[in-house]
Amino acid sequence: MKGYIKLRRTAFDLLENNISKKLTYHGIHHTLEVLDTVNFFIRKDKIKGLDAQLLRIGALYHDIGFTETYKDHEAKGVEILKHYMEMYDCDMKLFPRLASMIMATKIPQNPKNKLENILCDADLFYLGGDKYYSISKTLYKELKNYNLIDSEEAWKNIQVTFLTGHGYHTKYAKKHLQQGKYDRVKEITGQS
Repeated sequence: MKGYIKLRRTAFDLLENNISKKLTYHGIHHTLEVLDTVNFFIRKDKIKGLDAQLLRIGALYHDIGFTETYKDHEAKGVEILKHYMEMYDCDMKLFPRLASMIMATKIPQNPKNKLENILCDADLFYLGGDKYYSISKTLYKELKNYNLIDSEEAWKNIQVTFLTGHGYHTKYAKKHLQQGKYDRVKEITGQS
């Protein structure tokens, strides 16, 4: 993909220099974890060439909208990606695929194909994994920073509702993470 390296560099630059300190969850560390998870799927599923590049760009730009706005950051991320793809003379025929990947991560997630399934599962991989508590604490802090939550009890209710309503999309995540997510609900609600 023409412009791939420039798009990657730009994403890293924007995320390193334009993310608010109030974004304790949606910082560059989250994007790097999503990128690592996407790379895991690329290796596991033997995804090559253009599709691998699209997945990596999708991972890097899926939350880039947070550099400009908190609300509707996915749509802003699509605008930012389009701007840089045009600036770097990328093949704009690929833009709709990337835009759809980014928009698929909007909650509630709505992926329509394999690449979107992977990106969505990479975005919320931690829900069923052993990093759930450490990562969810950063989201709790972020929501407090933006006055979007006012108590731990409200946080617990949000988490139970979200974890119960969320579903993974890839075979791997369904097999290896779904049960962990159910276990988190039991732990949060005090069920045995």
